[in-house]
Amino acid sequence: MDEQAEIITMDSNEKINPEMAEAEFKRWADVWDIDDDLDDMDLEAKEDFNGHKRRITKAIKKGRAFISDDGSTVTYNLIEPVAETSKIEMRIPKGDSWLLMDKYKEKQQFHKFNAFMSASSKVYPKIFSSMDGRDLKFFQSVTALFLAS
Repeated sequence: MDEQAEIITMDSNEKINPEMAEAEFKRWADVWDIDDDLDDMDLEAKEDFNGHKRRITKAIKKGRAFISDDGSTVTYNLIEPVAETSKIEMRIPKGDSWLLMDKYKEKQQFHKFNAFMSASSKVYPKIFSSMDGRDLKFFQSVTALFLAS
């Protein structure tokens, strides 16, 4: 065995190794035009970015999140289905994602966020409102990274 061979360890809950999950995240970020250059970020922005990245790569490692071949779609299998919904595909947001946010008042930030996620995924905002918090945090991370870039 080569002395330089790298041993990849995986948690028993992981289906994808960490290096592959990192590569998938990077590919997704590039296609969605998400700024992942930490050198250009202040400390708070780095911490926010890394927290969202960790949540997304964790879902990829566990086999709950998948990036399409062309990188334009993120498919996520819900931990807890909502009504008949057990899987949601989020696509690169279009202009209507921002327009739907305008339907809510300034103080209704979570409504605005749910509207944006709804437009990007073509599911009703109520699905996000009824979603298990563990699942919702994934979609919030995808959306926050996109909006912050």
